[in-house]
Amino acid sequence: MSRYSGTYEEDRDHGDLAHRIEEYSSGAECTLYPMSCDEDALMTRWMTAEEGAFVDLAEMR
Repeated sequence: MSRYSGTYEEDRDHGDLAHRIEEYSSGAECTLYPMSCDEDALMTRWMTAEEGAFVDLAEMR
């Protein structure tokens, strides 16, 4: 089930990434994809990260 699907409120332009977060019994997965892709191109232009791969941005700075 998707917890959120959409774009970050402060996207600078239409070419930015959108994301979708899915919750599974094994943990969350976040898929990033370009907003400006057509359906055919989108099949090869996405990236998914599983829970445990996420880091706090403030801690990494």
